[in-house]
Amino acid sequence: MDAKFGNQSLLTEIGSALLGQGWFAPAAFVLKKAVKSDPGNIKAHKLLSSVLHILGDLEGAREVLVRGVSNTPYFVRPCSGEPLLTILRFMGVQNAFYTIGEKQGGQDRYAPKLSHGNFADTYLTDPDRFTVFDFLVLEGNILDFEGLPEHDLVINSIADPDFERDSLLALSEYLKTVPHMPAINHPDRVLPTTRDLNYQRFKDFDGLVFPKTLRLGLRGLDDEQAVGLIEEQGTGYPLLIRETGTHTGKTFAKIDDPKTLCDTIAEGDYGEIYLIEYVENLKKGKYFWKMRVFLIDGNIYPVVLHIDEFWNVHGGNRKEVMKDNAWMTDEETAFVSDCEAYLGPERYETLRSLYDVVGLDFFGIDFSILENGNILIYELNPAMRHSFHHARNFPYLTPYYKEIAAAFNRMILDKSQRAHPGQTAPSDNLA
Repeated sequence: MDAKFGNQSLLTEIGSALLGQGWFAPAAFVLKKAVKSDPGNIKAHKLLSSVLHILGDLEGAREVLVRGVSNTPYFVRPCSGEPLLTILRFMGVQNAFYTIGEKQGGQDRYAPKLSHGNFADTYLTDPDRFTVFDFLVLEGNILDFEGLPEHDLVINSIADPDFERDSLLALSEYLKTVPHMPAINHPDRVLPTTRDLNYQRFKDFDGLVFPKTLRLGLRGLDDEQAVGLIEEQGTGYPLLIRETGTHTGKTFAKIDDPKTLCDTIAEGDYGEIYLIEYVENLKKGKYFWKMRVFLIDGNIYPVVLHIDEFWNVHGGNRKEVMKDNAWMTDEETAFVSDCEAYLGPERYETLRSLYDVVGLDFFGIDFSILENGNILIYELNPAMRHSFHHARNFPYLTPYYKEIAAAFNRMILDKSQRAHPGQTAPSDNLA
């Protein structure tokens, strides 16, 4: 095998092709040879780590990733043409890991993805305009690394302080050494966006309802002690519990009564949870609504209006619930086409004003509107994905998603220009 495929980069490409077809065991075989022959090949290490993870070898996947990052902590995504700017993008892998993304509509191959703790920029940063160096932050490596590539701007993609706190702290220390370098989503602004700290910041904010959210440590408690602590600190049944550092419905539970709480704690392995007040907000007597907006450089961009029959509203149910209900898609169209008119100027301005408090260049808000007109906040942080997945089944969303990407790229250029006013602004049309 080594004689036949002695070229390290060829081994990596063969492994990548096998991975893409879903032939994970053969991919692992080839990629192990690639990393052995070239310990500095971060791409091969990243691919192998993702394959080992999907094959269930979590310890091996972690060891490969740590070894690869220790040797070469960054890789380049070259611009397809002449780059307008060079970006240094930071991602945290102190706890995050690479795995394989599921095939979805419009995708004909499997691909590795970084899971947990970071926001993806696949559909945000334009590969036709920018060269991007992706730096993987691990064990504070950024603080003593020499030989960073030259760059015009930093993007911090580390988005979850519960999952990647150490990476955020390390990046914050590094940025103190380059105070004039423009940075999107400074880590000092990301750190206060945990669910419990957001509750403290916004619980008395005019026009908002932010459900009571407490962080509870359950590690070391037996089931009876854990149940007692939750009932003591909670606001009564029903209540919500979510494992810290997670953003999907898989670790999120609605508890209606003491028995369900006992069963949930007994069946789970909870070290630390968020205890969240449940605020029911039904529309038309049976539907749960959740809207999402992104705030980019202080401006609001609508994303979706999910309508579901289940309390834990998420996009996975759209094809079953929304696709064949014209009134639902009409409602969403009204929201994304003129968000200010849909919400009303006062509520729109309330949402926009959150930028002044949060101070992040890019973040998302999940919310709905209560009967009294107040905004019910479900989530507020930068750990939100932008993709065109929903637009494949709901094509009316496509132009609004394109505008989100255009706004993000305008922000990159504007932020760089504001930091370097003496430079000639790159000429490009990002409208």
